[in-house]
Amino acid sequence: MARAALSAPGAHRDRPDPAAQDRRRRVLRRHARDLRLPRELRANSVCGRTPPPVPRAPARAPGRRDGRHPRARYTDERGTNVSEDVAKPAREYATDEIVVEWRPSLCYHSQNCIAALPGVFDPERRPWIDVSAAGTDQIEAAVALCPSGALSTRRPNTETRVDTNDATEVRAIPNGPLILRGNLRVVGADGKELTRLQKVALCRCGQSRNKPFCDGSHKRVGFRDGPAS
Repeated sequence: MARAALSAPGAHRDRPDPAAQDRRRRVLRRHARDLRLPRELRANSVCGRTPPPVPRAPARAPGRRDGRHPRARYTDERGTNVSEDVAKPAREYATDEIVVEWRPSLCYHSQNCIAALPGVFDPERRPWIDVSAAGTDQIEAAVALCPSGALSTRRPNTETRVDTNDATEVRAIPNGPLILRGNLRVVGADGKELTRLQKVALCRCGQSRNKPFCDGSHKRVGFRDGPAS
């Protein structure tokens, strides 16, 4: 009976066919080759490797940040951080009736001008000062609010008045710079006079990159006045 069972029809089908298995292996190998990446792509494949670092976005160009004026910082070649750029001619924005002068090296971004006349002083715009957007008297009043002397005005057809008062006013802005008003002389490291100013803001936190002038770093570092003595 056992011999009859072995010779029964279909019994040999349960046995593996070596030739069929070999054909199946060849087909699988051929399919595997078809699925492989091209050589030039395999060279760049990150499978099994540490992926390359993601490139960083390029740094933002210097300019307007956090609602402040365009920033300007200067350091002299001696590394003393005493800015001699204050002696450079101011940038001018003019109409036939008024000229607004701006010295970036004196500006510490108080934003008084922006609050007073946002239509004239707009840091998001280039140029950021549009003297045609308001009347002459309005612009003069707004510029007078600038505590650092970075902004000043003059009328082209009017002789500039010079204050002959030798008294100097010094006051401290809470948690901010020292404000000086008067006939001020800015002197370089060699003792040479660089320019004369009517008002200026001096660093009090010690962190300005434009010493001796304030550049607004007291806001960045969270400078606070010490207790009153």
